[in-house]
Parts: sequence; structure tokens; C-alpha cells
Amino acid sequence: MIAHTRTDSKGDYQLFVYPVNGIYDVSAISGEKGTWQTDVALSPKRVHRLDLTLRDAVSIAGTVRMLDGTTPHVALPVEAVKIGNQTLTIDMAQEERLNSNVAATVLSNKEGRYQFVNLLPGVYLIRCQTPSGFIYYGELADREEHQPIPLQISPGGYIRGIDFRLAS
Repeated sequence: MIAHTRTDSKGDYQLFVYPVNGIYDVSAISGEKGTWQTDVALSPKRVHRLDLTLRDAVSIAGTVRMLDGTTPHVALPVEAVKIGNQTLTIDMAQEERLNSNVAATVLSNKEGRYQFVNLLPGVYLIRCQTPSGFIYYGELADREEHQPIPLQISPGGYIRGIDFRLAS
């Protein structure tokens, strides 16, 4: 993230970016609504105007619960990791590369629910951070090799039911 701002009561905002020259992606979020404007070219000594319209933008949602399926895990970090054509077998070297591709991190709420709002279209792995390391959605806990399930987010797409059951 280069810069962050808030709108005024009329929805107007100003954003100051340095260095100015470059191509940027702009994201706007309010609650469960959001939008992206990608590939915004900025140049010095020029005011750029962007009018953004927020739309429903929950991309991925699920729960994190104890093994009993009812007791919530509260305030557990959940990450959306954007992947390309990477192999899905996760080893230590691959995990280091994935750490640099974290697109968003959220905490599970008091009911164990989490949601990612306004993810860019692409392929993601969802993982929970536990004291013993990351647990990926879809991996089989009794195997040495992690086999996470990649999730494809399309524009306006919404995937729900990405649920985790973890020990305490």
C-alpha cells in the first residue's frame, strides 16, 4: 500500500502519492462494498480525478471453528494469498514465496466468521495462521505435503463456505 485516505461527508477525497510517476491500482472499500480502478497512470504537476462507484464486493467468506464445528475461533488471522501458475505443493521455500503474495489479512469475528472484501480477480489460497504454522483451506492434515484448494475469483464473484475446523 502506497497511501490511504478517507472521504469527507460528501464522498470527496484527496490522495497524495510520492513518487508520482508510475502506474497504480486504486481500491475503495466501505463495509461490504468496494471497487478497483487498475493501471492508473500518474504524472507530476497534474491533478487526476477518479470517480469510483462502490458495489457489493464480498469476494470470499467462511468460518473458523473448533473441531466440534460449533465453537468459534475468535480473532484468528486468515489470509488470502494470490497465486499465479505456482505449484500447489507447499514446502518451506514455497511458503516464503507465498508470504510475499498476501493480498489481504482479516481476523475472524466473535462468531468465527471472516470475509475478504474487494479482492482483485485471480486465483487465491486461503490460510489460517495458527501457533504451529499456516493451515490452508482444503489441505489434508494427516499428510506431509499440503494440498490446498485454489479458489478462482472472477469480477463480481463471491465464494462462501470456505470453512476451517481447527484444534484449539
